[in-house]
Amino acid sequence: MKDSISNSLDTIVCKTNTDTCSSTQTNLTIVTSMHTEDVVHEPVAYALHQNDGIVITLLVFLFSSLKKKKKSKQHIKTQIKHLFFLTTDHNASFLTRSGRERRYCMFLMLQCSYLFGLAFFYYITENNNYHSYPISPYFITLIYMFVIYTFIGVKLLVYQGVNYVFFQQKAHHLWNKSYYFILSSEGVLMLPFVFIMIFGQTNTQTVLVYSCFLLCLVKTLIAYKTYQTFFRNIHGFFHLIAYLCALEMLPLCILWQTLIITNKYLL
Repeated sequence: MKDSISNSLDTIVCKTNTDTCSSTQTNLTIVTSMHTEDVVHEPVAYALHQNDGIVITLLVFLFSSLKKKKKSKQHIKTQIKHLFFLTTDHNASFLTRSGRERRYCMFLMLQCSYLFGLAFFYYITENNNYHSYPISPYFITLIYMFVIYTFIGVKLLVYQGVNYVFFQQKAHHLWNKSYYFILSSEGVLMLPFVFIMIFGQTNTQTVLVYSCFLLCLVKTLIAYKTYQTFFRNIHGFFHLIAYLCALEMLPLCILWQTLIITNKYLL
């Protein structure tokens, strides 16, 4: 009888221990699986410097700008002089642009478009915490560049038409030279900041502040040169405001809305 009771107790204790071990193993399995799922599904932040296409494009712009700068020191000095001082020694060689100069200006405007497109992409993605994209970020920045470059081209055509109708040809050519120089300088000034932005992981507030500062500087120079060239009389200030609002500020608002709409379709 005692042996029977002892065997029964041993059996109950073994079953209890077995159930306890099984429950412990089950809990460990659940905790492990939950931890594994958390690790697997945790999103990894995307960094622009990891994209080879973007880095190679920036390096091409950098080396091209340095190469052109060495060959154009005298041209840059002349442009700066005529940008801030209205002189009367404009000969035919200054008023007309060579093919090399025209290609260099177009290249710098293309660079400016790409850099602002890259800064816009960085600002939007960092603010909205995007971790995946339907297409490569490199192609997204190229689309932004195309939108901005098209905007600059259309605005230049409108400027050409307005200036040709309302102003003298010599003043028109002089203003064109300074306007192209300002746009080209904008692309050069944006390049070092974009390198810092990408490789230094700059916060979005700094990107916005610097971009706005650069745009304000460019618009101020354009306003100064426009006033100096076209509107030097006492009533010219009011004409200048209307001129710049119609051809600078309004197109800038349209460009921003176009980029926002494009971004909704891409991301």
